Amino acid sequence: LVEYRKGQKEVLDDTLGMIIPFLVEYFKLTSKPEILDIARRQMDYYIKFGVDKDTFIPSHGITASNIKVGSINWGRGIGWYLLGLAKINEITNDYKKEFVGIYKSLEQLKTEENLYTQFPGSSDLFDASTSTMFLYSFSYLRENNYSRKFILNLFSKYISDDGSLMNTSGDTYWLNKYSESFGYSELSQGMLLLLLSRSKQ
Repeated sequence: LVEYRKGQKEVLDDTLGMIIPFLVEYFKLTSKPEILDIARRQMDYYIKFGVDKDTFIPSHGITASNIKVGSINWGRGIGWYLLGLAKINEITNDYKKEFVGIYKSLEQLKTEENLYTQFPGSSDLFDASTSTMFLYSFSYLRENNYSRKFILNLFSKYISDDGSLMNTSGDTYWLNKYSESFGYSELSQGMLLLLLSRSKQ
């Protein structure tokens, strides 16, 4: 398994979203099966030990003894997991059960604005990173269902006059140590642009 940090014993769901999309794109360029094997190994391990079997929602982390730790509904962590899941399923279609399962669970946790909070289901604070990561990932499941107008209308309340998407929760310090500050983030801005690039006119 690829470590989040060198020597770190805990496995974090952040890692999946940071490495699997890269590995999938690298596999597309090289067609080397061992590249895809690395991505599968990461995802299979996390699904086995870090994902709830009923909701398909991942915990933030897994200990060295394969015990789930951290929040089960930290939005950005779920988003990182979804990024990895969406990309590997795009090329293998082996994770449709997990993808459809988590989609159905998260659909029940949307806000009245059809967006997501920092902790879906247990907080009221809109989080741009959670929302953009979820919707971008879901575009692989329901490709071209989102129009650019629909996406921009969804986020318009949170986009500043200069085009910046606001209200992203701050850096996470560690398992169960989450930021209470919100502001601008390059991550959310980039995810919004990626989402728009996959949206129909």
